Amino acid sequence: MRRLTVGDHVTIINANEFSGCANLSLINSMSTTPPVCADASAFSGVDKATCALHVPIGCKDAYQTALVWKDFFSVTDDLPNDTQVSQGDVNGDTLVDVSDVVAIANYVMGDASGNFVVENADLNSNGEVDVADVVALANIVMGE
Repeated sequence: MRRLTVGDHVTIINANEFSGCANLSLINSMSTTPPVCADASAFSGVDKATCALHVPIGCKDAYQTALVWKDFFSVTDDLPNDTQVSQGDVNGDTLVDVSDVVAIANYVMGDASGNFVVENADLNSNGEVDVADVVALANIVMGE
């Protein structure tokens, strides 16, 4: 796993939850309040000097003072500071546009790189993110 999105409703990260994820290079934490990490082992093995941490706008200070989160060298507050991201906004930028269609199509084809909010991608609510969701999102973006 190279990229991780921590949802806005996550409040606790258990001990060893992401232990050993040495390839992790990006974490998007959508929560305005840093989730409480059970202990330092939550991200044991993650290179906190090179793994970029992105947080909601205005929340950088909270993360830089929270236990475990403060160990990440690169903290950027550029994510939406809105706990409700709309359905179809699969890349988490608060817009539903062509970049979301590209992201969901890539995801369906097996490329999970980049920001991807799975809970916003299942447009037909069938429990799967598949080609039907790509078509539905393309139709939304085209105004159909």
